[in-house]
Amino acid sequence: MVIALGRVSASSAEIAAINAPEQDQSRLGGASAALDAIVRSTENATSDILSAAEHVQEAAWTLRESGSDAAICDELDRRATAIYTACSFQDLTAQRTARIVYTLRYLEDRLASMIAILALVMNLWIQPM
Repeated sequence: MVIALGRVSASSAEIAAINAPEQDQSRLGGASAALDAIVRSTENATSDILSAAEHVQEAAWTLRESGSDAAICDELDRRATAIYTACSFQDLTAQRTARIVYTLRYLEDRLASMIAILALVMNLWIQPM
């Protein structure tokens, strides 16, 4: 019984270290917050890139309408389209990262529940009958 209590106590301490309430943020919470920040930053950067590509494409159309060299206008348009295509990867990455964040938050909740249960069990075993 003493050995089992020691093992439960050690496991409880290990789990609590992952999700320590006295810390500002748990390790899992910190990881999910960092991933959220990465997603927001890349979304903002992608938005800026897409906006610049749109301006390039609009300039190509304006140049074409004013009689500029069609080959140059076509090249500008192709480059803008290539930028749009390259930026579509960011959306897939954001979706995958969001799933990871969801999983980390789920694990954090499950660990908090396990810690609460282990604390209850420890208190029951320690209290005299």
